[in-house]
Amino acid sequence: VSPSRGLGDVYKRQRVSIAHDCQAAVNSLSNMAFDLVVSEFCMSKLNGCHLAALVKATSSQTKVLIMTGLCQSEVAAEMGSPHVDGWIFKPFGFEELLDVLELIKLPEAYHCFRA
Repeated sequence: VSPSRGLGDVYKRQRVSIAHDCQAAVNSLSNMAFDLVVSEFCMSKLNGCHLAALVKATSSQTKVLIMTGLCQSEVAAEMGSPHVDGWIFKPFGFEELLDVLELIKLPEAYHCFRA
């Protein structure tokens, strides 16, 4: 997704928070409630599935979307994680992102209209 069309563009009426590392993400989870967490799979201290488990332990209703530049066969074992609601593989476009967001069944307030 290009920086000019990110999640903030998809959900204009929703607040978007960005964490630049795992610790910041974990800290945010303890301070706020989230409806959706989007995470990179490959991170320095935790992978996206580990972060997803922390998210679900804090809030089982929060949806978790993992993005990765790895090929599907490289993350096949992790794709069965019960904590991850959806996966998207890089590079991806805006329409692909919208498709995945629809599949993970966010609350109706998040339904967006395609241009």
